[in-house]
Amino acid sequence: MLRTTRRALGMTQEQVALGAGMHRMHLDRLESGKRRTRRSTLTRIAAVFVVQEPRLRPVGRLVADLVAEVGPALAEESANAERVARRRALRTDRAYDRFEAKQQRALWFLLRQRERDGRWRPPGQPGQVGAALLGLFAERMREARQERAEIDRQAG
Repeated sequence: MLRTTRRALGMTQEQVALGAGMHRMHLDRLESGKRRTRRSTLTRIAAVFVVQEPRLRPVGRLVADLVAEVGPALAEESANAERVARRRALRTDRAYDRFEAKQQRALWFLLRQRERDGRWRPPGQPGQVGAALLGLFAERMREARQERAEIDRQAG
């Protein structure tokens, strides 16, 4: 049911895995039935689906359908669930920070290189357009963080 729902929503495994805070291969193993899952994991995945398609609300109903589909293969919740959730949140924040910094450096390098080569002339002060583009990129990253916070809120 995970795979069919994901495909019906037009989402990739990467998109769902990123939104749910897991690795793509883990999601692949869940979809193929090679790995057992917990209710908390299904809740995170369902929250991603609901953000993509609000008609699937409420999350609880979708989770109940997913749990029924998994049946006896559902694993028990970990005794360390809170600690795992905190570590997952930290890992996700760090991943977003690294991605954002890497993308900003790559964009800035590209703009500076084109400016030096004479293939691109920014209007006005040198670097003005580059700064504006970096601002747009930072805004998109803030939106991505807000989307992630919405997923976490719905899963919680």
